Amino acid sequence: MAKDAVAWRASSWARFKRSRRVFVPRIEVTFLIDANGILNVNARDERTGREHSVDVKPSYGLTDDESSECLKRLSISGTGS
Repeated sequence: MAKDAVAWRASSWARFKRSRRVFVPRIEVTFLIDANGILNVNARDERTGREHSVDVKPSYGLTDDESSECLKRLSISGTGS
Protein backbone atom coordinates (compact mmCIF):
# COMPACT_ATOMS: atom_id res chain seq x y z
CA MET A 1 0.00 0.00 0.00
CA ALA A 2 2.79 2.44 0.87
CA LYS A 3 4.58 1.30 -2.26
CA ASP A 4 1.56 2.30 -4.36
CA ALA A 5 1.40 5.72 -2.68
CA VAL A 6 5.04 6.42 -3.50
CA ALA A 7 4.55 5.36 -7.12
CA TRP A 8 1.44 7.54 -7.39
CA ARG A 9 3.25 10.58 -5.95
CA ALA A 10 6.14 10.14 -8.37
CA SER A 11 3.85 9.93 -11.40
CA SER A 12 1.79 12.91 -10.20
CA TRP A 13 4.92 14.99 -9.70
CA ALA A 14 6.19 14.05 -13.16
CA ARG A 15 2.93 15.25 -14.73
CA PHE A 16 3.10 18.49 -12.74
CA LYS A 17 6.68 19.19 -13.82
CA ARG A 18 5.85 18.45 -17.44
CA SER A 19 2.75 20.65 -17.48
CA ARG A 20 4.49 23.46 -15.62
CA ARG A 21 6.87 24.02 -18.52
CA VAL A 22 3.99 24.30 -20.98
CA PHE A 23 2.19 27.09 -19.14
CA VAL A 24 5.06 29.48 -18.53
CA PRO A 25 3.73 32.87 -19.66
CA ARG A 26 5.75 34.76 -22.23
CA ILE A 27 4.53 38.33 -22.33
CA GLU A 28 6.06 41.10 -24.39
CA VAL A 29 5.39 44.55 -22.89
CA THR A 30 6.03 47.83 -24.74
CA PHE A 31 5.98 51.28 -23.17
CA LEU A 32 5.62 54.38 -25.40
CA ILE A 33 5.47 58.00 -24.26
CA ASP A 34 4.28 60.51 -26.84
CA ALA A 35 5.04 64.25 -27.03
CA ASN A 36 1.91 65.06 -25.00
CA GLY A 37 3.08 62.95 -22.05
CA ILE A 38 0.58 60.15 -22.64
CA LEU A 39 1.92 56.72 -21.74
CA ASN A 40 0.79 53.85 -23.98
CA VAL A 41 1.37 50.33 -22.62
CA ASN A 42 0.95 47.30 -24.90
CA ALA A 43 1.12 43.73 -23.60
CA ARG A 44 1.08 40.68 -25.86
CA ASP A 45 1.04 37.02 -24.83
CA GLU A 46 3.44 35.36 -27.26
CA ARG A 47 1.93 31.90 -26.75
CA THR A 48 -1.72 32.77 -27.44
CA GLY A 49 -1.26 35.97 -29.44
CA ARG A 50 -3.74 37.87 -27.22
CA GLU A 51 -2.96 41.57 -26.98
CA HIS A 52 -4.14 44.40 -24.75
CA SER A 53 -3.23 48.07 -24.61
CA VAL A 54 -3.85 50.88 -22.13
CA ASP A 55 -3.37 54.64 -22.46
CA VAL A 56 -2.36 56.41 -19.26
CA LYS A 57 -3.07 60.14 -19.28
CA PRO A 58 -1.74 62.46 -16.57
CA SER A 59 -4.38 63.83 -14.22
CA TYR A 60 -2.36 66.88 -13.22
CA GLY A 61 -0.21 69.53 -14.85
CA LEU A 62 -1.11 71.67 -17.85
CA THR A 63 -4.35 71.20 -19.75
CA ASP A 64 -4.29 70.85 -23.53
CA ASP A 65 -5.25 74.52 -23.95
CA GLU A 66 -2.52 75.67 -21.55
CA SER A 67 0.17 73.63 -23.29
CA SER A 68 -0.97 74.92 -26.72
CA GLU A 69 -0.78 78.50 -25.43
CA CYS A 70 2.73 77.90 -24.09
CA LEU A 71 3.85 76.50 -27.45
CA LYS A 72 2.38 79.50 -29.27
CA ARG A 73 4.16 81.94 -26.97
CA LEU A 74 7.40 80.00 -27.35
CA SER A 75 7.24 80.05 -31.17
CA ILE A 76 6.34 83.79 -31.22
CA SER A 77 9.22 84.75 -28.93
CA GLY A 78 11.68 82.80 -31.12
CA THR A 79 13.29 80.93 -28.26
CA GLY A 80 12.10 77.53 -29.47
CA SER A 81 14.53 75.05 -30.95
